[in-house]
Amino acid sequence: MGKRLLLAVFIIQASICFPASRNVGVERVLNIAVNINLPPYQYLDGDSIAGIHIAILDRIALDKGYQVKYFAKNDDHGCLAALAKGEVDAIVGITSNEAGDRGFYFSDIMTSSSLCMVVRTDRMVKHQLEGVPFPLSAAMELGTTPYSMIANLGIAHYRVHGDQRSVFESLEGSTVDAAVAVKDSIVYQIERAGGDKRFTMTHNYLGYVSYGLAVRADDAELLRILNDGISAIRAGSGYEAIMRKWIVADDGGDARAILAWVGLVAALASVLAGVYVYLSLRIRKAMKRNVDMQTREIQEANRKLERQITQINDENELRNRIIKYSPSAMAMIDKDGRVSLMNRSAQLLTGVDGPGGSLGVRDLPIFKEIIERIAPRPFEPGTTIENERLMIGARSYRCTMHQIIHFGDVVGVLITVQDVTKEEQKAQAEFEIEKNRTLNRLVAGIAHEIRNPLMSIRTFATVMGSQGDDKEVQRSFSKYVPDEVDRINRLIENMIQYAKPVRRQARPCDAGEIIRECVGLLSPSIRAKSVSLSVSADDDASIFVDRDQIKQVLINLLINGVEAIEKKLSQTGEAAELRLAVTARTRPESVVIEIQDDGAGMSEQELARCLDPFYTTKATGTGLGLALCKQYLSENSARLSIQSEENQYTRISVAFPRSSRETADIDNR
Repeated sequence: MGKRLLLAVFIIQASICFPASRNVGVERVLNIAVNINLPPYQYLDGDSIAGIHIAILDRIALDKGYQVKYFAKNDDHGCLAALAKGEVDAIVGITSNEAGDRGFYFSDIMTSSSLCMVVRTDRMVKHQLEGVPFPLSAAMELGTTPYSMIANLGIAHYRVHGDQRSVFESLEGSTVDAAVAVKDSIVYQIERAGGDKRFTMTHNYLGYVSYGLAVRADDAELLRILNDGISAIRAGSGYEAIMRKWIVADDGGDARAILAWVGLVAALASVLAGVYVYLSLRIRKAMKRNVDMQTREIQEANRKLERQITQINDENELRNRIIKYSPSAMAMIDKDGRVSLMNRSAQLLTGVDGPGGSLGVRDLPIFKEIIERIAPRPFEPGTTIENERLMIGARSYRCTMHQIIHFGDVVGVLITVQDVTKEEQKAQAEFEIEKNRTLNRLVAGIAHEIRNPLMSIRTFATVMGSQGDDKEVQRSFSKYVPDEVDRINRLIENMIQYAKPVRRQARPCDAGEIIRECVGLLSPSIRAKSVSLSVSADDDASIFVDRDQIKQVLINLLINGVEAIEKKLSQTGEAAELRLAVTARTRPESVVIEIQDDGAGMSEQELARCLDPFYTTKATGTGLGLALCKQYLSENSARLSIQSEENQYTRISVAFPRSSRETADIDNR
């Protein structure tokens, strides 16, 4: 009796501690956003929402104790906006790409379908019988078809829609020749339209589209519950029953028609037994051999095609990922000026969410300025942009543009933009550091140079105090003192001009004049050394450059030459003067400035690394001098070459494109 009582108590406690697994009591309301233009997965049936996804979600809600309330939306964009605002708890019938791009969590897959291509039958007939060539015009849903696949399908023009219903309506209304669509959806819609024979499916497998649910990132518990429900229903028999209710099955009508035709032929052949038996057997054997051979060829061709499609899909996926995650802003523009693709960086740069059916390039800040100011006719064959600099307000951008060619025609352009404002600010700061180092050397030389005219002026002032009435003294004073003052003034003006903040502006300049200005700045320092300086410049050595930048380059190169001579003299102890020669020579298409010194030269290792930033052989050098020279020369379309032999010489040649009078009219971007 005591054992029975204990057993009864244990059963009562177990029933309290472990209630039934089915949820009871108050049901939680689950608000779900639905794109109603995705039949048969989800669509509006009268006043209610129906479809495969709805049936699956209703079953999950029943098992988990939820009451589902559906909110109809016309496209995925509306669903995503509702989830972001907190108006709904989840979205049903969304792809992983769309959910991930907005930072939402994506559930396990509810359904999958292949992508197919459906063409209007009359368009196929014209192509096959009348020789009317492709390319086609096609409709597709945004985000389902990689844009790089379009050209491989013979599609020249395409319309992007926000849902599968609009894709079918565009095809049915003869707006386009073909549609790249979710197979189960477009077959369902064709069947509901009467199984119309106006359409022919040309490609069954172009890839896959998978649908699931999306929840906010902070609702991981709901995601776990939904994933459990999806796994449970897919493991049972109810999932197949739901799919069979909506998915249109291939009834094999064409196959039955073929079998009927074969049966008729067989019946007629049996009537003609007798004389034709032998001939019929021979014909059948020959046909069988041909059919077997052609079947093998078709099977092999299909296998090759599947491998090619898989390879193309992999390559397209790789390209799309490179574009999507590139730190550079990238946008693809079609020939109608519409934005067909733009990555996340471009969205952040322009403040535009993403490409849509009517979004044009002139709706995108920065990209609009590139088209208007740099490439007003981007679709003319051969039009490209390579690392073009564009200033918009206080920001600086580097732009490139490449054309997309299909069958010899330009069908679009890919524009890449980088914000290089910080990069240019850093380069400017490095320039100022190097410039200050050079300026310190110039100041030391000029200070020494100013002493001589000051001593002359002081001497004349003393003489004037004691012999001011002497006519000869007065004439000497009026002649020499102004010259010495002008000399001091020129030295100071040149130094002030050199020390000004640089604002890059290219204009036609005379190479010989620039050389003489640089030599004038350095002549006080050069004369104090054992240096034989020679300058020679051809007439009409006109170049289109930023004058201040080229002066900085030449001064750095001249200082390097003087220091190389000083180094050699200190090593060898020679007393003779060593040569430093500067020339400017005109050639048919260029002007070449050459600086050669008889200094210490460079070894092969030093010559190979001399242009590397921060590489220096000087105890107090920054290693930025030649690197900055190379950068400034590149910005001014000049080519730099260096030849050197250790303990012998160094020859530096800079080739500039020749400037004409018309160059002054060039837009200085």
